[in-house]
Amino acid sequence: MSLQPILFFTTLFVVMIMMLMIQSSLAITTTITPIGPRMNNLKNSWTIGNSSPENTVVHFEMFLDLTCPDCATHFQTITKPLLYYYFNYNSTTINNFNNFKNNNDRNNNFKNKQENNKITFSIHFMPLPMHIAGFYSAQTYSIISKYAKADKNICFKFLNLIFTNQSLVSNVNLKNLNQLQIFKLIYTNFVQPTLGGLISYEEYLNEMNNQSTSFIQAASMFGYATSRGLYGTPFFFVNGVNVFNGQEFMASDWIAMIDGIIKSNSN
Repeated sequence: MSLQPILFFTTLFVVMIMMLMIQSSLAITTTITPIGPRMNNLKNSWTIGNSSPENTVVHFEMFLDLTCPDCATHFQTITKPLLYYYFNYNSTTINNFNNFKNNNDRNNNFKNKQENNKITFSIHFMPLPMHIAGFYSAQTYSIISKYAKADKNICFKFLNLIFTNQSLVSNVNLKNLNQLQIFKLIYTNFVQPTLGGLISYEEYLNEMNNQSTSFIQAASMFGYATSRGLYGTPFFFVNGVNVFNGQEFMASDWIAMIDGIIKSNSN
């Protein structure tokens, strides 16, 4: 019996198997390839510091819900003191800083070190579903950023305003309001004082009621937070590492950690 037919069919069989494997590989690749804009285009975080990732020694990240009481506390006791310490940022709004410095025994050497060429500080938003206005507030931040043309100071003014007056958007205060009444409350107490005449109430409603960029960004940031294993707020990351006990840290603890990283990388 000639071996040629056997070799022919064997070769044909192997080629067919290889083609099937290649097609399957392409199908899998197509399935898992992300569709739509990159995550960087969907992020709507507040960031200050070094804009060159390759030169950043410390990237400090906070994940906050704008209507979370614990986040409001950490914003006053952690965010503001750290921004003052490392960037001398917006000291006129950091009303809690002097109290923090005077009442904490471990802060005798608390100084403004201007390390902003080595640090990136980011606040990300994770609107939690148990808070009535959590998603609305995150969406509103995106609208503020849009109309303020991403002005860092205006956006921070909104953050400071909502965390300082968070009781207005608490579940207790909103439980008997409908959606339109909640939107009116947010616009009157937070949007208008932040943006002034840059956006009318009608424009704000249009932004909130449509599946616009602000909606996509708020939803995407929630997805981004969960993709990093988060299930609540506040959460803290340093150089991409989740500091699981970060809620127990005081500002001085974070400063000790950050300064230690900077020092160890300067030798």
